[in-house]
Amino acid sequence: MKRAVSGLFSTALIVWSLAMALAVFVVYRRGFFLEMEHPENSFLPHPVTRFGDFFGAFDEWNRFGGFGGVGFGVSYFPAMYIPLEAIQIITMDPWQGVAVSRWASLLWTGIVLHLALRRLDLDTRAIVGILLLLSYPYLLILHTANLDSWIIPLLLSAATAAYHGRWGYFGALIGAAAAMKGLPVMFMAVVIVSQPFRVAARALLYSALSALGLTAVALIALPGGVLDGGASRISVALQAIRDSQAMYVDLMVNSAAGIHYGHSFLNSVHAIRGMAFMPSEKFAPAVFVALSAIGIAALWLLRRMQKSLATYFLVCGAMMCVAPGTSTDYKLMFLAPGILLVALVGRHPTRLESCFLLLAVLAMAPKPYLRIGADPWGYAMVYGTTLLLLLMMLLPILLWLYTFLRRTRSLMST
Repeated sequence: MKRAVSGLFSTALIVWSLAMALAVFVVYRRGFFLEMEHPENSFLPHPVTRFGDFFGAFDEWNRFGGFGGVGFGVSYFPAMYIPLEAIQIITMDPWQGVAVSRWASLLWTGIVLHLALRRLDLDTRAIVGILLLLSYPYLLILHTANLDSWIIPLLLSAATAAYHGRWGYFGALIGAAAAMKGLPVMFMAVVIVSQPFRVAARALLYSALSALGLTAVALIALPGGVLDGGASRISVALQAIRDSQAMYVDLMVNSAAGIHYGHSFLNSVHAIRGMAFMPSEKFAPAVFVALSAIGIAALWLLRRMQKSLATYFLVCGAMMCVAPGTSTDYKLMFLAPGILLVALVGRHPTRLESCFLLLAVLAMAPKPYLRIGADPWGYAMVYGTTLLLLLMMLLPILLWLYTFLRRTRSLMST
């Protein structure tokens, strides 16, 4: 069993290595031989902006004295500022804060992976670690010091809990992640579709209690919260977060800035056709609903075909990446829980699981080539990733159609 899993992951490692080598060759050639400048000579943001995501949040949280200010760095959900405040208690120096955040979250993620994979052979554990922690989206997280590094171990822990049938823990962990950044709540679609009503209801309850509890702790105990100025501070804090998120939407959803290191459906469309085609202000809600409906349909078909839990997580992760109005490439780590579950299957993987794994690895690889459109970031990094994610969502539907047509033909022939 272990040898079969290792064989699949060895293939995935080869695919990852070739994709990374091609990306490095392309940007190296452009930078050193053709003397082209950024963004042509790298698949990561400009070195001047490194750690910028952390610096922005660290600076504004400190400068505003906690909740109540408006800015890009304070647009997260309230619970995200629990680890940020803990880091500021340790050090007020932003460079030291970056080191604390990166190493602490990386250590946490490594521990989660070790505990989840401890019963697998060493080769598989090493390969899974490489595929996840040296993947392009995680390198992007490290480069920008993005606070999503604190969400990843929660999602990996939730996938492990689901694998062991502990759906209450799964719900609580997803609720904790959603209290930091709302989008992870979409992983609850896995339990809703795949499990009986009682199990799903219990997981939803635990998720809600976890999210509301952490949000309440943040709004009460953190600077700018209830303990600083009474209950009226809650409305002030929530309004400031909404205003900050509106700023984020104007920049990252409604302008071309979201195309840079983005991979959502609308990012891909705008990279090729420009922002005037299917403007996000009008189309983002409809696209989100339509693609989410396709993703839910795919999950439902997986249940009818009795496919493994790993496929549910990979379809859900792909849906979460392509459906929003913008989706920066570090969100490709939403595929990580599904990859972990493929490893945890512990038996010879099915063709569908193998196909999903290889598509996920390719989606998480950098693609600085095959430019289409006028935007300088409008190359395969955007639309190539989008197409792979859409294919992951559509695979269950295509498989069901293929099975349905075969059965129909068989019935007609008899």
